[in-house]
Amino acid sequence: MKRKAVSLSLAVLVIVAFGMNAKGEEAKPEPTPQTKPATAPEEMAKLLRGIKDYLGLSIYLQGGYTFNFRNPDSGTNRQRIFDQDANTFLIDLAQIQFAKEAPVGGADTSSSF
Repeated sequence: MKRKAVSLSLAVLVIVAFGMNAKGEEAKPEPTPQTKPATAPEEMAKLLRGIKDYLGLSIYLQGGYTFNFRNPDSGTNRQRIFDQDANTFLIDLAQIQFAKEAPVGGADTSSSF
């Protein structure tokens, strides 16, 4: 009987302690997630143009579609070297180029590292 009383009083003490702790804390408002302002498409295009102009970036892609009117079961074109697969897209050339023109009048000495 004494053991039950001790267990019961300990359980009540734990419940009261947690209850007091919960009452003592003030309700804090949940933080609102910080959202970045959306970039307008015009601003994004202007930014990309600026990066492209600064780096002298140029991208070129060339491709096509190979169609076979006979539609062979094997899926290959006969007597072809580079476009053997029938009815497929093909990228012939992919080129990324960085080219920057030198400043007028020689090297720019105004900037330092």
